[in-house]
Amino acid sequence: TNVIGLSPQGDMLLLRGEHHRYFFLDLTGREPKVTEIQMPASVSHADWHAREKKFVMGGDLQMIMEYDYGAQTMLKHPLNYSDVNDIAYYDNYRKVATAHGDGIVRFTDLATGQVELLTVHRDNISSIAVDPSERFGLSVD
Repeated sequence: TNVIGLSPQGDMLLLRGEHHRYFFLDLTGREPKVTEIQMPASVSHADWHAREKKFVMGGDLQMIMEYDYGAQTMLKHPLNYSDVNDIAYYDNYRKVATAHGDGIVRFTDLATGQVELLTVHRDNISSIAVDPSERFGLSVD
């Protein structure tokens, strides 16, 4: 089992088990609660909403997915480009920034699906981070 994401409070985890099975572990109650989440492909990265039980995911999905644990709903945002190497919420959780193997950072509005591009490098961008003042940090190979 691998930990893909951990909530800011450390009380919720997204886990990947064997055979691409995914689980949400909620430690907020008296007893731990485990919920299996069906995924269409491999998820490798997640970022958590700091105030709600939501997270966004990316990987070999050809989409960005936003899972709302409280409502038990999954929103899917199709991608027409390379797999997501890393993902981070920004703009008060309305948008996500994604890092890709083609050297481009994509900024996606989760409500409209509109995507803006920023070419950063010719090679793989392996990770991305966004601080509360919306400054971005990247790691390139």
